[in-house]
Amino acid sequence: STLSSSSAASDVYKRQAEKPLILAEADLHSADLIISMLEPQHRPLMRERFPDFENTSDYWQVYDIEDEPPEVSLELIDKEVDQLFNTL
Repeated sequence: STLSSSSAASDVYKRQAEKPLILAEADLHSADLIISMLEPQHRPLMRERFPDFENTSDYWQVYDIEDEPPEVSLELIDKEVDQLFNTL
């Protein structure tokens, strides 16, 4: 897809990863769908910070930017989004 191959998208991804948004419980309450990235990394965070939402999150197996190049992560996210749209 063009999203995963775009260097502009990669640059945006890198900048966002450097300054992540802080998730608030109100965000989770208002969400129709909760998606977390790499389950072994993010499920413990959900359990610790938002235990009521640990098991309602859909976990995508996508590594953080420190562990995988943005181009790889973006390609995986793109595939997950495609799969999500196919289930709607």
